[in-house]
Amino acid sequence: MKNNLKHNLGFTLVELLVVIAIIGILSSVAVVNLRSGRDKARLAAVRTSLASLTPAILLCYDDDKELIARYNAGCIDGICYCNDNYRPWANQPICEGSSATWPDIAQNGFEYLECDPSNPQTNTWLIMATNYSVNVLCNADGCE
Repeated sequence: MKNNLKHNLGFTLVELLVVIAIIGILSSVAVVNLRSGRDKARLAAVRTSLASLTPAILLCYDDDKELIARYNAGCIDGICYCNDNYRPWANQPICEGSSATWPDIAQNGFEYLECDPSNPQTNTWLIMATNYSVNVLCNADGCE
């Protein structure tokens, strides 16, 4: 007797297209989630870097030293103090005689926006950094 049943040896074109579409959707969702996670990690790295300056800034204030944005020939005696006109430069000392330096936040896509010593007598200051979609504000109470 002859067997009239067809034996399927592969997948149909429709089945293959459905599987490819599902894989495409899943991969696009994964890529979006990975990018978001990378941005959050960069933000956390910048917050941690700036928050770690708190003890060094307090030591500068205890020694009655002002925060230094950078050394530059155009400033007072070659020193540019933190104010509205001068932003910190990476790897420059945060105050005279300090071994602590301003962190290099550019590697995380951020740049310094403001450095305001406010009132050294009350140990208050404000350091702001941005990547132009998120701002990081740090003061004596921490970073947000």
